[in-house]
Amino acid sequence: MLKIDVHAHYFPLDIIKEFKNKLNFSFNINSNKIKVIVGKNSWEGSAYNGFLNEEKLIEDLHNSEVDIRILSLAPISYLYDVDINIALSFYKKFNDKLSEISEKSKGKFMGIAGIPLQEPSIAVEELKRAVNDLGLKGVLIGTHILNWNLDDKKFEELFQSVSSLNIPILIHPQITDIICSENLRNYYFTNLLGVPIEDTIAVASLIMSGMIEKYNLRVIVPQGGGFLPYQIGRIDHGYKVRGNSADLNKIPSDFLKNMYFDNIVFNTKVLEFLINFVGEDHVVLGSDYPFKMGYYKPYEIIEKIKISEEDKDKIAEKNARLLFHI
Repeated sequence: MLKIDVHAHYFPLDIIKEFKNKLNFSFNINSNKIKVIVGKNSWEGSAYNGFLNEEKLIEDLHNSEVDIRILSLAPISYLYDVDINIALSFYKKFNDKLSEISEKSKGKFMGIAGIPLQEPSIAVEELKRAVNDLGLKGVLIGTHILNWNLDDKKFEELFQSVSSLNIPILIHPQITDIICSENLRNYYFTNLLGVPIEDTIAVASLIMSGMIEKYNLRVIVPQGGGFLPYQIGRIDHGYKVRGNSADLNKIPSDFLKNMYFDNIVFNTKVLEFLINFVGEDHVVLGSDYPFKMGYYKPYEIIEKIKISEEDKDKIAEKNARLLFHI
């Protein structure tokens, strides 16, 4: 059994340096403490340095007991709020870099494409290049883009392309997306609660708008799906009694079959509930590498739960192989 990590991040130092002046990048690394500023957005916290250093990336892969790591852009900034030409140039170089790392590693690393979603038509062209020419395995989409939620009709062209390319979507918050209202200001609630809230709103919007159904999208939802698996009954009830959604052919919970949830829940009982509720075919390994709000060794929690060896094999490897066509 191999172990495939589908939720991990990379932010190459050489590209940071190249775009430093254009995007007002600054960064400071002190031991395992990292501070990054991108324009008006900043992030400071603990992380393993591999997301900035290719050699450390390989070392951490081995030490974390992962066989294949599927990388996406670190959520420091997805550049949705900068000039489209700068954002496109950045994403082209980033996607090229992911392809290069994948080729050099002989498949130990694979990539999920990043695209400049402030201009969906331009984003679609870069996505096609990243998948068809570079061999990237999926697409990263922020939980919302500027003031647009993912149910906005301007993204239909994108979802049509995702469907045609037969690739999965990784939904992921970024710094500017995380709900930072005043009552989340303390106790690191912007991450502890804000991140799963963002995940939940994004995916529920895709379901209730009919986007999932129309384009048969396959969506990876990090952080164990946010609050969605635990509140989907409420969403079903609201769909039945309120009618404030698209005219779906099935109830919202039926579209959990289109979702793949990572195991980043930090509690064995919660993980067992998730597996029992959505099915062992819809849970995958995730680390959130290199950030310490994830797992350094993502398989360890799987070893601790009461499921069959066959189901462990699905979560560790088989589900990801089917999802990404590996």
